[in-house]
Amino acid sequence: MAREQPQPGAEECLATQLKRARGNLTDLSVLKANVPNIDANLFYNSGQDPKMCQWGTTRPPASFTWAQWRDAGFDANSVVADPMFVNLGAGDYSVQTGSPALTVGFKNFPMTGFGATTGP
Repeated sequence: MAREQPQPGAEECLATQLKRARGNLTDLSVLKANVPNIDANLFYNSGQDPKMCQWGTTRPPASFTWAQWRDAGFDANSVVADPMFVNLGAGDYSVQTGSPALTVGFKNFPMTGFGATTGP
């Protein structure tokens, strides 16, 4: 599945759209009209449905149930499931064969050579 690439300046456009819509972002239809497509993600919340929050737009952040989020048209091809990481304790966040992350487009890559390599 081909993914849309953001156009140059998309960040500024999104920020402008959110500023215009601010105050109404507790209404998912307004949020959907002002936010680019959010899809093909994997969420995991220890066996419970995730709580979807719109941070930085309202205080406290607007929150929605997974059903409300999906009914509004967000994350239509996303899944809620255990990602099946290879070895969390060792910092290996690659996923095992059969992981649902692979069905939404995640590709394993080497877990070395980036991020913090020593403790504080």
